[in-house]
Amino acid sequence: GEALYASCASSHGSGGGGVGNFPALTGVLETWPDYRNHMMWVRLGSAGWPADTYGAPEKTKNGGMPAFDLSDEELAQVVLY
Repeated sequence: GEALYASCASSHGSGGGGVGNFPALTGVLETWPDYRNHMMWVRLGSAGWPADTYGAPEKTKNGGMPAFDLSDEELAQVVLY
């Protein structure tokens, strides 16, 4: 997961603290208590997400999250990392 996360680090920071307007991942477990939903968010990105909100607290989807074409195994590795 760490190697795959390298492509996310430019937006979310090497330690997950966020960069500029890109969000920190410090509350990721509250947002995505079920990692499978988080995997779908990463796979679909904000443009492909089928609702106006996302995650357990129903955050408003603002765009900006790109879709990633990863295998199920790769998605699980990066999300669980």
